[in-house]
Amino acid sequence: MNLDTVPILALFASAIMIVMISIEGGYSLGPIFHRRSKQEREAPVTAVAGAVLALVAFMLAFTFGIAASRFDARKELVREEANEIRIAWQRSDFLPEPDRDTAKSLIREYLVDRVAAVQSDQTERLKDVLSRAEQIQGRLWMGLSQTRAKT
Repeated sequence: MNLDTVPILALFASAIMIVMISIEGGYSLGPIFHRRSKQEREAPVTAVAGAVLALVAFMLAFTFGIAASRFDARKELVREEANEIRIAWQRSDFLPEPDRDTAKSLIREYLVDRVAAVQSDQTERLKDVLSRAEQIQGRLWMGLSQTRAKT
C-alpha cells in the first residue's frame, strides 16, 4: 500500500483513533488484570512510564533536530544563490558596453522570475522558472563566448 495516496488528514485521524482505542482498552482491562495480581506495586508502573516518556522526549528531540538541519541547509542554499547572483552582477561590469547591458538585464529577469516563483508556491510555476533560468544562463554564457570570440 502506498501511503502517498492517503490524505494526511485521514492518517492523522486514524492514528488518533488507534491511540484512543488503545487507551480505552487499557483503561477497561486494567482493573481486571489488577484484581488478578494483588502483589503488584506501583513502582514497576512508574519505571515503565518514565521509560516511555524518555523515549518520547528522544523522538521529539530527534524530530526537531532533523527539522532544524533542513531549515539551516535551505537557508544556506538561499544565501549561496544570493552571493552568486551578486558576484555575477559585479563581474558583468567588466564586460564591454553592449554585452554589459544585456547581461544585467538578463540577471534582472532572472531575479524577477525567482522572486515570483518563491511567492507563488505553485510547482508548475517553479518548473517554468527553472527552465527560464536555464535559458537565461545559456544566453549569458552564449553572450560571453561570443565576446571572447571577438577578441
